[in-house]
Amino acid sequence: MRMREGRVGSYPASQRGQNEKNKSTGVRDDFRQLRRAVPVLRQLSPHILLLCLARTAAATFLPYIPIYMSARIVTELTGGRDFRVMLRDALITVSASLVLWFLRELLNRLTMVRQPVLRVNHEMLLNEKAHSMDFLRAEDPDVASLKERVIENTQMFGFGLSRVHWDIANLFGSLLSIATALSLGAEIFRMSKQTQDGLLGLVNRPLGIVLFAAALLLGVGITFVSRRIGQGTFYKRTSKLGEFNSYRAYYQEQYMEDNKAAKDIRIFGQKDFILRELRENAIDPLWELRRKTMNVEVGMQAVVRAWSVMMNGLVYAFVGLKAFAGVLPIGSVVRCCGAVYQLLNAVNGLSGAVLGIRENTAYLKLFFEYMDIPSEMQSGEKSILADGNMQIEIEFHEVCFRYPGTEKDAVHKLSLKFRAGEHLAVVGKNGSGKTTMIKLLCRLYEPTSGCITANGVDIREYSYAEYLALFSVVFQDFRLLAFPLGQNVAASMDYDEKAVWEALALSGAKERVQEFPQQLENALYKQFDEDGIDISGGEEQKIAIARALYKDAPFVILDEPTAALDPISEYEIYTRFDAIAGGKSAIYISHRLSSCRFCDRIAVFHEGALVQHGKHEKLLEDADGLYHSLWNAQAQYYNLKETQA
Repeated sequence: MRMREGRVGSYPASQRGQNEKNKSTGVRDDFRQLRRAVPVLRQLSPHILLLCLARTAAATFLPYIPIYMSARIVTELTGGRDFRVMLRDALITVSASLVLWFLRELLNRLTMVRQPVLRVNHEMLLNEKAHSMDFLRAEDPDVASLKERVIENTQMFGFGLSRVHWDIANLFGSLLSIATALSLGAEIFRMSKQTQDGLLGLVNRPLGIVLFAAALLLGVGITFVSRRIGQGTFYKRTSKLGEFNSYRAYYQEQYMEDNKAAKDIRIFGQKDFILRELRENAIDPLWELRRKTMNVEVGMQAVVRAWSVMMNGLVYAFVGLKAFAGVLPIGSVVRCCGAVYQLLNAVNGLSGAVLGIRENTAYLKLFFEYMDIPSEMQSGEKSILADGNMQIEIEFHEVCFRYPGTEKDAVHKLSLKFRAGEHLAVVGKNGSGKTTMIKLLCRLYEPTSGCITANGVDIREYSYAEYLALFSVVFQDFRLLAFPLGQNVAASMDYDEKAVWEALALSGAKERVQEFPQQLENALYKQFDEDGIDISGGEEQKIAIARALYKDAPFVILDEPTAALDPISEYEIYTRFDAIAGGKSAIYISHRLSSCRFCDRIAVFHEGALVQHGKHEKLLEDADGLYHSLWNAQAQYYNLKETQA
């Protein structure tokens, strides 16, 4: 994918995200990202971090209860042998372990219940960001790809914001376990005052203790490096899964499961071709990548386990020699062995926690890279309707607009006034800049140069939300919701039933909706309601027009509104255009020039520029003009059809 550049909306997100991901960051930067993530985590799930920390504390202390209490019982067995004391200690061990076990399970359940909610809220936060950023950036494939990567990292691998609480809890639990193990196993470093030879003398002298500690640190270091290699391999290779998963998602989850595509798959025999492409470009490479990753992980895990066994043997030998030398009583042997064993696990856990935080930092950076995309267009504080004047005149002043990464203006030096209450037709060949002009008018795009004014004021000075409220638009690629029809028209859960029926009548959809079993309460489509109604493209277009009319905005814009309509319905839309638009300002984009006769004025676009404008009859008089050429081409086509009929 080519990197996009340009003044407006330039944001090569995927490239910048990958560069950011490949940078080696320090621990301070890792924890800075973690600190930044905590407030967002609290926003999405207020109590999940506290629950996770409490659960970790209970889980950390759970193994230390039998270690400590078993040492007391063994000491009593070799000392006073008081049955009541041993029974009391045994009951304390069992009851305390049961309480902590129950608390751990309860807190774990409460945490896990909140995990899916966290993921849903996380995705909603990303969607909110997508719909609040500048529209041009939201359209940028790089930005969309960045968002998909953030979602994929969360859903498939559990990386990013969804594991921040686990990372913090693992770090906290490891540090808490290390502190507890050191306090319980401190006796292992006790030295005997008696002079002894050989190994017994070595383990009771400073040199022996230093060598023992050095051996433990060496084991911890090897474990840390092994885990880092294993996790690093997983981290690097999972970053490549995006392209495979995108390929698989398109063919397997979108195309092959789409009922509309099912007809093409059968008619053109696409099944074998798609399955082969899917296997060669997604399934086989994905399997090979995972196989290599697992080989490295298994090898590193074997190294970790081998060193763990060796370290445990070293601990038991060292503690046993100290006990044999008479430095440690038998109860302390039990406690020290258990404490050092837990200490080794805790140190390994600490290395894993730190590596986990470091590993997740790259994914957090992707998340914050997306969330930090600025929204530069949503500025301005003036109220455009402050004086109650609904007669808005908007004018383009030498407006140019160029899409990022392109070398030619999509709209070039456009000067055009949209008069209040006027019905304007916009015509031109495909790619002539008609829809781009509409997006500029609606402030979805910002001019590269020039400016747009409303009632003489630069539209950037107006409140963005209030300015958008001026427009009701039916775009070519409109979408309806799989909700009840009344809610679709109103774009709201609550609606004025009378106003909905009036909008449906004006758009020509009323009679069809009256045939629905539940009429306005009937759901469209069957995604969420088995009694939903599947409607044709033309019926969808009429309902979309009704939605635009229900909004009752000062400007009504129809972008190719009859593309999916049959000739009769198309004619009905044309003849009712004045009634549909009423006294509002209306802009009508169409390739069918016969519809333009219903408008007050016609604007003709060619290669991004306004080349003609005026009334239908006047434009036809210019034999050298583009409108005359387009009109005659279409008239010849219709005459040919009549002759053949």
